[in-house]
Amino acid sequence: MTSLETLTHADFAPVESQPFVLEQTTLMLESAQLLSQIRAGASRAPFSLLFSGPPGLRLQQGIHTMSHASLGTLAIFITQVGDGPNGSKFEAIFT
Repeated sequence: MTSLETLTHADFAPVESQPFVLEQTTLMLESAQLLSQIRAGASRAPFSLLFSGPPGLRLQQGIHTMSHASLGTLAIFITQVGDGPNGSKFEAIFT
């Protein structure tokens, strides 16, 4: 499993619009956004990931194991932030 502690925004930005396989479904990485400047003593700048899934998809907030072709297997804490006719939305925050 890939360690999340070493991943940065720069690791996810090139894989925007690519699939992440999650349990019995696939989420697409819509965006990887920097949140602010790196704090003194921090190992990376904080960033967020926004994923989209099919309409009506419900996932419990928590750690979900996802796999990606180049990033490998990741255990990411995601929160559902929306659901509408264009799909479900999930967010992960990295500090």
